[in-house]
Amino acid sequence: MYNPAHPSPDRSYVRSARRGKHKIFIGMAPGVGKTYKMLEEAHQLKQEGMDVVVGLLETHGRRETLDKAIGLEVIPKQAIANDGLTLQEMDTEAILVRS
Repeated sequence: MYNPAHPSPDRSYVRSARRGKHKIFIGMAPGVGKTYKMLEEAHQLKQEGMDVVVGLLETHGRRETLDKAIGLEVIPKQAIANDGLTLQEMDTEAILVRS
């Protein structure tokens, strides 16, 4: 007889998925340092042995922001053609494959 209180023997072979943590940086205006702070924390976490990847990096032309990403894995943007324009967008599929 089936009893849901008793785990299946097959369950002993199944590990629960590890969950990541999501952190959001909020700023009141452009240029207040959200991206820069995120990259600083990413480097710290990488030094601590965490698997860190940047899914989308918008530097807004700031060389110091681009330099701060050196040494981190950054998923390249995806080129999307639309009505004769080619736009650079976050590559969601590549991020999902990477995860």
